[in-house]
Amino acid sequence: MTLAPRWKKLVGDFVATRGRVALMLAALAIGMLTLTTIAGAYTILTREISRNYLATNPASALIDLGRVTPEALELIRNAPGVADAEPISIVVARARAGDGPWLRTLLFVAPNPTSIRIGRFLDSGAASPADDAVLLERELVSAERAAGHAHYESGFRANDTIYVNIAYTNRHDLSLLYQKNNTML
Repeated sequence: MTLAPRWKKLVGDFVATRGRVALMLAALAIGMLTLTTIAGAYTILTREISRNYLATNPASALIDLGRVTPEALELIRNAPGVADAEPISIVVARARAGDGPWLRTLLFVAPNPTSIRIGRFLDSGAASPADDAVLLERELVSAERAAGHAHYESGFRANDTIYVNIAYTNRHDLSLLYQKNNTML
């Protein structure tokens, strides 16, 4: 069987440039493998991030009422369309570890951190944190990097003491128990 001239030329070109053809096929294979890996990772991450976030029972709204009395809390819980309500205080402060810089901090204060139902921590470590303990948002370092402080790591480590200043009060030394993600923000 004889090949038409165009097929002879094509085969001849492939034979003459077999190194280039091999590199081109390798580049295509690597590109397809990379694309498949990225698509698979995206699918898994999308599913798991949603599942983990929803497992924390995130708040649909944060309403600042100032001081919340037990009567007001019960009234809000019984309001139509409200599945649950929980009192929590948000305090603006600043914190640092050791001799590091002072960093802006939001403290979420709950009456009993072990019984949080809304915006709860999935893996909170110890069963009952001490009164002088604090849970630290793991995203702190990411926020520092986003603010242009990529050269500095916060220095906050589990079981360390961090120093917290709240407006118009003295410095408070708190024990850092865990680093977790907070879904309240």
